[in-house]
Amino acid sequence: MSWKLDEVIDNMKARIQALENMQEANTGYKLAKQDEVTWLKDQLKEIEDMKNEDVRNFEEAEEDLREKRYEAYI
Repeated sequence: MSWKLDEVIDNMKARIQALENMQEANTGYKLAKQDEVTWLKDQLKEIEDMKNEDVRNFEEAEEDLREKRYEAYI
């Protein structure tokens, strides 16, 4: 699942970069696409935050499992 999120994140970053490059070339386009850039950046932040939370949750679960195995061993 992580590789899918990485791919989505990379695609969104590429789209943002393409829109920003187009905005620099054409001021009329800039006004029309600024909302899309802002929306994409917000969505990207949410995705990255969820991914980081999943990583933290997985690490906590791994630590709990190690502790329980250690306790069971004793």
